[in-house]
Amino acid sequence: MSIQYRLILNTLFISLLLVSSTTFASKKTSIWYQHTDIQMPKVTTVGSLENGLRYVILPTTRSSNELSLRVRIDAGVAQENGINPTARIAALNAVYGSDWNVATDYQQIVFSIDFVTASAEDIYLALKALYAGLQPSSELREPKQLLGLAKRSLTDIDALLTERHLDNLMVNNHFAYLDQKSLEKTSLTSVQAFEENYFTPNNTSIVVVGGWRVKLRLMR
Repeated sequence: MSIQYRLILNTLFISLLLVSSTTFASKKTSIWYQHTDIQMPKVTTVGSLENGLRYVILPTTRSSNELSLRVRIDAGVAQENGINPTARIAALNAVYGSDWNVATDYQQIVFSIDFVTASAEDIYLALKALYAGLQPSSELREPKQLLGLAKRSLTDIDALLTERHLDNLMVNNHFAYLDQKSLEKTSLTSVQAFEENYFTPNNTSIVVVGGWRVKLRLMR
């Protein structure tokens, strides 16, 4: 992804993160980012669906077909019980078999996918795949499968904290490690409970940045 797109996405996500968790977890007006003083470009489309899902669509230069999607869940490793890596397992289940990547942060899970060029159909299929992955899990995959997927598609809390020079939070908060032992000890019901509590429309925000005005059929 180009530097221009990274800057745009970073700006949009800063505006999202300035809103309190309480605001994200409840139904608000379409101006759900009202507490931030960051001004959105005039071409930005911001809104929410009846089910509470929020979206931001930002068309950029028409000379580019590059497009990026980010889907933010307002829950992360902090919502685990400290024993089982349920947020990480749920996130990996969501991207299994797709081209999505995921970052599991302290208070959020962010799914990401980038296209050099994308049609409306590409965007629809990508969101459809993630929507299917966000449904409650019917089974637990083998630990080796999840660990292999984690190496390819997951940026976990430890890497994110190290990047921010906040390694001491790992020690002070006693996050569960994502390894063979912890995966074997995690039950399907605990993962399903996390998914049912947090993988909900009113706990989700979608950001779309693209080189042309994309009319999305957002998943309900």
